[in-house]
Amino acid sequence: MIVRIVAAAIVAMLGPTLLQAAPRLVYKDPAAVVSVRVEDLLGRMTLEEKVAQMLAVWEGKVEIFDQELQFDPAKAAAKYPNGFGTFARPQDLRGAVSPRLAHGRDARATVKLVNAIQHYAMKKNALRHPGMVP
Repeated sequence: MIVRIVAAAIVAMLGPTLLQAAPRLVYKDPAAVVSVRVEDLLGRMTLEEKVAQMLAVWEGKVEIFDQELQFDPAKAAAKYPNGFGTFARPQDLRGAVSPRLAHGRDARATVKLVNAIQHYAMKKNALRHPGMVP
């Protein structure tokens, strides 16, 4: 009997809290309609985040690499404080150079770079969405 009374008291005190669900992140719901997901995501983004999504890193990519030509999160944050939307041609070592003139990264090194960029993007932006790396 006492257990039931205590349980009832706990439910009475916490009931409203238990019923309040976390805000639904529609843009992360794969079952939601794409247009609704897009509207939800855009509605949550700041103007600065939207503008940053239009930025593509290509020719200046060495500015966000370390001395070993690996992705440097600190340099990326300094150069692109609001992030960037696309990192083009990750296989290139030094930017827009023909593969006939300069050798690029091999497949393993390219995947390592892409993973580093995606992990950075997921931590950098508040909405935890990845960047595009074609």
